[in-house]
Amino acid sequence: PRVRGSVANTSYALCLHTVGMVESAIADKLASMVETHPAVTIGYRVKSSEIDVRVEARAEDYGSSRELAMAAADEVKARLGEAVYGENDQTMPQLAGRSVRAKGWRMAVAESCTGGLIAQQLTTQPASDFFVGGTVAYANTAKAAVLGVSEDTLRGHGAVSAEVAAEMAEGARRTFDCDVAVSVTGIAGPSGASAEKPLGLCHYAVSYPGGTVVEQSVFSGGRNQVQQKAAHAALDLLRRTVISHARPSSSTDALK
Repeated sequence: PRVRGSVANTSYALCLHTVGMVESAIADKLASMVETHPAVTIGYRVKSSEIDVRVEARAEDYGSSRELAMAAADEVKARLGEAVYGENDQTMPQLAGRSVRAKGWRMAVAESCTGGLIAQQLTTQPASDFFVGGTVAYANTAKAAVLGVSEDTLRGHGAVSAEVAAEMAEGARRTFDCDVAVSVTGIAGPSGASAEKPLGLCHYAVSYPGGTVVEQSVFSGGRNQVQQKAAHAALDLLRRTVISHARPSSSTDALK
């Protein structure tokens, strides 16, 4: 404390959160920034579902450092594109929920392998103005009875498939009478994998007024890590999908 009081703090730093890119790819895209921003230091922190890019500048005074860091951060965002989803204290659940709220939409979730984790993350802050509810449809019988997933789809493609993820999201949107719904189904482990469907395979979908989009990933790690990564990826798909589309005139129109 005595040293801190006698030395002026002239540095400024901010943290950019990225998703969907590995550290080596990010480093390659940002490598030449040491030449264009010599007063700026760029560092990386790998977390379970994302990579943080720390941008720090040092100059003669705090204001100059802030200006240098902000300029460098803008270039990082331009180079990495939509991989950058937030900064500093912002989180993926917070931003996903904010995107739904900004459209004036109402949403629901349908989860299998994540066991309610997405709903839990969305409701760590007040969410009653946009979050309607959700279901954990773990067994195939629940997927069919609660969400209306076709028995033919379950038999033909299996519970862990793009087709089932799509029908889960569509069923949640229908059941909860809302504008958008997100779903996830996968193999969190440690058992249940096969040659065709490896451990960590997850399909996640978003049903919204413009249709239904589905993505898939094979996540590494133990059961908890796979669940966390799947929830994070599903929320990112929700965020990107909602941001890119306009609000329908009513919930009834959204279900047409």
